[in-house]
Amino acid sequence: MSRIRSALRHFLPGAVNSAKAIIRRFARYGIGDIGNFPVRYQIGHSRRARINLVVPVLSQKNAFGGVATALRFFERLRGRFPMARIIVTQEYGFEFEPHHWKQWLVNQTDNGRRHALEIVFLNGRDKPFDIDDRDFFVGTHWTTAFQIKKWQFECAAQLGITKKPFLYFIQDFEPGFYAWSSEYLLADSTYRPADDILAVFNTRLLHDYFRLRSYHFLDEHHFQPKLNPKLAAVLGDRKEVEKKKLILVYGRPTTARNAFTLLLAGLRHWAMTDPQAAQWTVLSLGETHPPFDLSPSVRLTSAGKLSLDQYAQTLLDAAVGCSLMVSPHPSYPPLEMAAFGATVITNNFENKDLSIYSRNIVSLAEVSPESLSVALSFCCKQMAETMHATIPQLKGLLSAQDQDEFPFVDALANRWLAVSPSSEAVNQHAH
Repeated sequence: MSRIRSALRHFLPGAVNSAKAIIRRFARYGIGDIGNFPVRYQIGHSRRARINLVVPVLSQKNAFGGVATALRFFERLRGRFPMARIIVTQEYGFEFEPHHWKQWLVNQTDNGRRHALEIVFLNGRDKPFDIDDRDFFVGTHWTTAFQIKKWQFECAAQLGITKKPFLYFIQDFEPGFYAWSSEYLLADSTYRPADDILAVFNTRLLHDYFRLRSYHFLDEHHFQPKLNPKLAAVLGDRKEVEKKKLILVYGRPTTARNAFTLLLAGLRHWAMTDPQAAQWTVLSLGETHPPFDLSPSVRLTSAGKLSLDQYAQTLLDAAVGCSLMVSPHPSYPPLEMAAFGATVITNNFENKDLSIYSRNIVSLAEVSPESLSVALSFCCKQMAETMHATIPQLKGLLSAQDQDEFPFVDALANRWLAVSPSSEAVNQHAH
């Protein structure tokens, strides 16, 4: 053991210094999602372990479905730990809504004391926050995993302890968010080495994609997400719903994987060629953007990000949906639209073809303005015949509300503790 510690002290400081230099260089040349945050490492005086969820954002106005899913998972997992902390890396504390987190202390860790439930915002923070040998980490976005790897290397080097594996909550293949580039390689680096990571995948489809690309991890699980509980409550026990001539599109111009330029071109082609197009209203949700004239008689308007109540009502009204996603993850909007009875147009990607799970989903193998236009005309004509929709069962894509979304949590926690040093306090808490 002493030889291992000596090797760690010899090798890791160099690796850590290199990582710090890389971070500074990335900040200089425009990779701004990676921060260099002050950290104080210490041997924990308490035998009480702490589970840490690291997320880029936390506020409801900035967080989308992936953060909500990560928080549901964290809520299940933190029952195995006596203390919990949420670390927010990109969002400023003033953007946060503290009334949703009344049991949690926010940014009150400067005195070195631990609290049972804490939230720490790192952006704009000049004082160090504490990490010790009793901290266990859950990464979400790749930039959070990058930080966790750095923190754990530094902690092992400075304290002379064995590095723990971390848990990676993977909700997309995130190197694909970029061109073949520095960012691509950095995001890919967070999936390695395999024996440092316990992986949890959002959907079997995404898990299968990683397997197809020969990624392997120390432990692997996947889950099928649930419909947001507030949306499910609005849907209730409805078997069918009356629809309006409303086309709902998922429009995020600044998110390349949602292919907004192609979506807009398809809508314009449809509006100019379909003689019934003027009968339909076209509404964009997701990100606020200017209106676009699709033809002299059809306009795309944007409502941006709605409250869940407003979103649920819009889902009830929409007869047709269109949501593109250039990645192996299904994404939530097409599933939510289909769950509310809309006929939804989306796209295939590698092993992903959502049409095999539901008649409500049209998944295009060839995506072009012309193919989108043809699909829109087909779906609008089909829905216009009755304007009533049957609520489908999206088995294989969404878990039922009465099902356990994360049935593997205990097995995963047991494996994590078994391969982690200093886990005695956690096991005592769990039992």
